Amino acid sequence: MQTLSGLSVASSMTYAPWWTSRLTLGQGRDELSIEGFDPARFETRQDQAAWTHELTTPAGKFLAGLETLRQKVLSPTPFTQTRRDTNSAWVALNESWRGYRLEASARRDDDDQFGSRQTGATSIGLPWPGVGLVTATYGRGFRAPTFFDLYAPSSDFYVPNPDLRPERSRSREAGFRSEELAGWRARLTAFDHRIEDLITYVFPTMANVRRARIRGLEATAEGTVWGAQVRASFAAQRPRDEDTGFLLQGRAKRFGRLEASRGFGAWSLSGGVTASGERFDSASESPGSRLPGYAIADATVGWTASRSWRVELVATNLLDKRYEHTVGYDAPGRAFLLNLRFEAS
Repeated sequence: MQTLSGLSVASSMTYAPWWTSRLTLGQGRDELSIEGFDPARFETRQDQAAWTHELTTPAGKFLAGLETLRQKVLSPTPFTQTRRDTNSAWVALNESWRGYRLEASARRDDDDQFGSRQTGATSIGLPWPGVGLVTATYGRGFRAPTFFDLYAPSSDFYVPNPDLRPERSRSREAGFRSEELAGWRARLTAFDHRIEDLITYVFPTMANVRRARIRGLEATAEGTVWGAQVRASFAAQRPRDEDTGFLLQGRAKRFGRLEASRGFGAWSLSGGVTASGERFDSASESPGSRLPGYAIADATVGWTASRSWRVELVATNLLDKRYEHTVGYDAPGRAFLLNLRFEAS
């Protein structure tokens, strides 16, 4: 049995009309209990604090922040490391001038398990008068293995990997965003992601793919039809292991989504269909690991009772479609979830 829980509180302060800050404190817990012949317990906790400042300038916004994250693992099984602290500082800039756009960010993380690293991204937007906006983006990323990846309890289906390395990535994107035409907007993005030591699940453990590359195109369109907001997206990509030439495990060449939503006073109705092409549940495209494509539908009915209260009924896999994310294990069937939301005003 797995139990997830979380709690966060936030406070905002305005120092000047052009300067605001936000302090956030939070904790998340993930507890996994295994019953039966070989019982086990594994829990991770995350304590997090963030202090963010936003400064408004005539050309745009400047943001800066400090964050600290403490991750702890609690289990009867002894581990070589049960706590990981990460202290971070970051800055971001969002400027516009005569239609030109500049977005840039830089971040430094000091991790007492994996050391220090610098990440960030830069994006430039050039206006095409009467047509749209042309953009170019470059970014560098980093992802550390989770404690579950490194130290979770062993079973017949999962063995943790304490030697797992963090993954590093470099991304390039070129895009186009159209101006509104007859109530519709479109976006087209070409991307090229290169990843070193990609973290992935290869039965029965987590493993690193030394060199991975994902190239492709993504298109989106959104507009209004008969009073409903409609959005469609489609992606075609080539996710490859650069050393073997095989498809990356569990990644489809094509996938997309079509969704629509509409309000009726205090009520709202939304729904959509998510589709994916075939994938392989192996690192070698073995025929026995082929997973067929699928399409599943979902829907949400919402009622806003007041400014603070909202009730939602969410249906997932509405048509009870049978499909698999892993060979031999059916994905969840039709399910309903009742949400009650409260926001203090």
